[in-house]
Amino acid sequence: MGTPGQGRAQRLDPAGILRFPPGHGTADSPHTLPRTQNPLGCRKLRALHLHQGRWPRRGRAGPWQRRQRGRNRSGQCTHAHTGTLGGCMDNSFPSPENLADELHKLRTARDEEISLGNATALDIPINNSTCRLYRVSRLTYEKDFPRQEAFENVVASINNMRCRLVYYLRGTGDGVEFYVGVVNMGVDDRLNIGDYGNMLSRAFQGNFLGSQLDELKEEETRSLLAELRQPHMEFSTLLGVPTRNSQREDIAFQGVDRLVNIMTSGGKSLRHSFHLLVLWEPVAAQDVARIEAEAQNLYSRLSAEAKHNVQHSTQTSQQEGKTIQDSYAEGKSEGKSQTTTCSTGSENTSNTTSGGTSKQKNHNEETSKTTTRTESDNLSWEEQNKFVQDAMEHIKDELQPRIRRGKAKGMYKTSVYVGAATPLDLSLLENALLSICQGDKPVFTPLYARPLPRTEAAYALVSSLNIHDHLDTDVSLLLLDSRPVVRGRVSLGTWLTAAEISMLAGMPQKEVPGLELREQVSFGLNIAPPGSGDALELGHMMQEGSHLEKRRVSLDRQELSKHVFIAGTTGSGKTTTCHKLLASSASTGQALPFLVIEPAKTEYRALLRDQRLADTIIFTVGNEKGVPFRFNPFEFLPTESLSGHVDLLKACFIASFDMEAAIPNLLEEGMYRAYEAYGWDFRDDSNRYLENRLDAWNCGGRYFPTISSYIDITIGLVDEKGFDERLQNDYKGSIRGRLDSLRAGAKGLMLDTPLSVDFMELIDKKVILELEELKSGEDKSFLMGLVLGRMVEALKARHRENPSFRHITLLEEAHRLLTRPMPGDSPNRKLGVETFTDLLAEVRKYGESLIIVDQIPNKLAPEVLKNTNTKIIHKLFARDDKDVVGDTMALDDKQKPYLSHLAPGEAVMFSQGWKKPVNVQVEPLDVKTGDADVPQDQVNAAGWTYWLQRPHLFCPGIPADMAGALSREELLQTVRLKENFWTLLLDKQGRDWREAWRELRKALNGRTDELLLTLLAAWDMLVPCPDAAEHRRTMQEKLPRLVRQFDNPPADGWLKPADNVSKRIF
Repeated sequence: MGTPGQGRAQRLDPAGILRFPPGHGTADSPHTLPRTQNPLGCRKLRALHLHQGRWPRRGRAGPWQRRQRGRNRSGQCTHAHTGTLGGCMDNSFPSPENLADELHKLRTARDEEISLGNATALDIPINNSTCRLYRVSRLTYEKDFPRQEAFENVVASINNMRCRLVYYLRGTGDGVEFYVGVVNMGVDDRLNIGDYGNMLSRAFQGNFLGSQLDELKEEETRSLLAELRQPHMEFSTLLGVPTRNSQREDIAFQGVDRLVNIMTSGGKSLRHSFHLLVLWEPVAAQDVARIEAEAQNLYSRLSAEAKHNVQHSTQTSQQEGKTIQDSYAEGKSEGKSQTTTCSTGSENTSNTTSGGTSKQKNHNEETSKTTTRTESDNLSWEEQNKFVQDAMEHIKDELQPRIRRGKAKGMYKTSVYVGAATPLDLSLLENALLSICQGDKPVFTPLYARPLPRTEAAYALVSSLNIHDHLDTDVSLLLLDSRPVVRGRVSLGTWLTAAEISMLAGMPQKEVPGLELREQVSFGLNIAPPGSGDALELGHMMQEGSHLEKRRVSLDRQELSKHVFIAGTTGSGKTTTCHKLLASSASTGQALPFLVIEPAKTEYRALLRDQRLADTIIFTVGNEKGVPFRFNPFEFLPTESLSGHVDLLKACFIASFDMEAAIPNLLEEGMYRAYEAYGWDFRDDSNRYLENRLDAWNCGGRYFPTISSYIDITIGLVDEKGFDERLQNDYKGSIRGRLDSLRAGAKGLMLDTPLSVDFMELIDKKVILELEELKSGEDKSFLMGLVLGRMVEALKARHRENPSFRHITLLEEAHRLLTRPMPGDSPNRKLGVETFTDLLAEVRKYGESLIIVDQIPNKLAPEVLKNTNTKIIHKLFARDDKDVVGDTMALDDKQKPYLSHLAPGEAVMFSQGWKKPVNVQVEPLDVKTGDADVPQDQVNAAGWTYWLQRPHLFCPGIPADMAGALSREELLQTVRLKENFWTLLLDKQGRDWREAWRELRKALNGRTDELLLTLLAAWDMLVPCPDAAEHRRTMQEKLPRLVRQFDNPPADGWLKPADNVSKRIF
């Protein structure tokens, strides 16, 4: 095939401007065409031959003569021509007779076969120095769906002529994959391919904030593109210009998600792969201006061929007329004069008189005759060239506006390749893409597909992400098709704007298999800095999914005292956030002690792996094999009001257990009776058995009721109330059934005990209570209420001693205790919940910082959400949960649904002094929340160290000065010996006692002093202890003889079962 302008002595300079030989006009000294001359330049009009040369008279030059002025004597054109159209008008622009043929040739060229030539020239090596690809793993959008304009901005952002950009949509059996990338064009540049890749990544994430791009490694890129070289693949290319629908709402039908749905619908097609590659290279601004000039020049030349007007007229004239004229004149004149002359010595005088009369008459007569007859013969017609008019309309309405948009936002040489494994899938892919990317307006250059030959050259072209620039052509009007032509060679592509590329290489408007879509939601980016330097570090801000790691988020430690609420579903990152807060509080200038109440799981023991928290005490509540917990609900602190303690204890019962009728009142009265039985006076909180009431806390708990004694007293109280037999039995059964469970098994060991752990000491330590082994929700709620109540009283006492004291209590699954009252709930239960909400609202003045954690915010009492100043919300799904927390932290209607899209560790946070809620990525500690990596020995270490230093609390009766004297095994054997001491006294067999005795002697290994003190602890249960020192001296005198008898106890035991032991105690 020939090239435009073939056979002429013309050439192109490096800039693409045509140069002509001498005598034909040069670019250095061009001849311009005057405005008064016909713009047709150098050719005749076919219409002139139809009118027998009827030219205007009076010697004016006709169209042909005027056009000849543009030629020299040899007939050569003297006008200057530039551009890539292919040469001078006589060479590049067809003659009038051949214009229709050239236009037809332009259209038929779209159906010509494509010959690619040598594969070696098209194959570009793919490595990290020539190519960078990124997979789009997550896509975000601002409103409704991802806009094509966003990707248009990405295209326009990279306008460097030294790199080629890539869009790759790959369909697999599991879904689709989207890739973007850059290819080095082999031009020397100070920037490398990594720099261009970074530019692309930043431009993409800047327009799709929060999107995730994963860079492919070199081997991954090669493996991905190697699939395109498989011999069974079939490819074609798309040429032409995509267009949008005229109606804005119809744009949704032109998304790539519809292409994906077409290609992945149906069982069979789902197993086939398909490929769509869009490659584009930016065009320099001067080249875009040159294209615009060519289009304007072409329009001017086409205008002479679009329409011709021809007119012919004949006129004849004759005239006849008559004229008559008459005239008459008459005149008369008269005059008189006198003259006087004076001289010396004489005087002369003369008089003269004159007159006359005249008359004249004329007559003229002229006759003429004129006859006028007019004949007119006019003939006119218009000849239109529809092919030329369509081309002109295309230039005016489509091509020129596109070029101007390209000047503003960039013009690109673009190639589009589509491929599939089977002809059926390829045909479906072509037709689907053509129908989606072609709008509803008629266009001159529609999209069309041409197959690529199944040769190695085609595989090399596509897999190398290359654009072919060296195709031969003999078509002179390729500019009308927006085809790039350089030096007589046409590219396998099309001039496209950024907006047009975004239609072919767009992002899906709806979620498709393989690509997650997430709507962008804006949050605050500016928060008030912490008021003090001692802040709790949490993490960094996020802007619509993008991590702003330099924008740190911290919580002022002073804000903790106003309480924190943390919510989120399982696995959303609540525990990680709690770990972060606790660890940060331990690393501040003044480390804060804390208490964690964990009703389920054992995730907080992972804190032991943090060196700052290695001394944390973990109590395995309900699991005696770990670190036991001891708590007597009826023990109270020396500074606590006895009546207030009874009220709090009653609130624990009614808030945790379902009770009806008079049972709550019976329980309350039973508490008063129990304390009175142990000597307490509610008027002044004194004890009638003690001169100094403080001695009650130094006698092994003998002056505090226990669960067992309380049950007996309360059951006896029912008999006094005069209920009928049926109701009496119902009440007794309900009370005993509920309370007996509290002294059974591990719960009995924990709760049915005289003494409790010392909370005045615990508030100075880091403590975790694991309630996992308590399977009943009511039991968990009951213990949580007991612990919180005791903790508040300890904080009150410490605040009196040290007003600057600070402490943290973290309450997991708070809805177990602080349940939102529901219709139908017992009024007693509502009162119990209200008691604790009021308690927690007031505790901040004692230096307490509450961190309330829950999975279901809507289950919590409203006061909990309203009285927490800082809120950290992780992922939530339920609408009611999102609404209830959103209304308390200034979330708008768009931000509330976003809570369902938060990633693990991501949260929305709001605190005092912040104008807007903030999206935060909590940075986890270097520990995992699971407990699999924490050995049980490490969990037990700190807890048992605590008990061995306080054996008198673990086993009442052991003197406090035995701290550290016993090992864990010895202390446990002491407890067992004490528990079986009654067996020795009451059971003549005494098997359990003898077994415990042998194990204890073996553990003590002959240490007599410790053995005697252990027996003292067991015997201490039998007698009152007003004076511990005197009691010890008495028992030490008796114990040696008793020890000798322990190996051979009396056959009938030392005590008869009928003996009333309680009477001996009191």
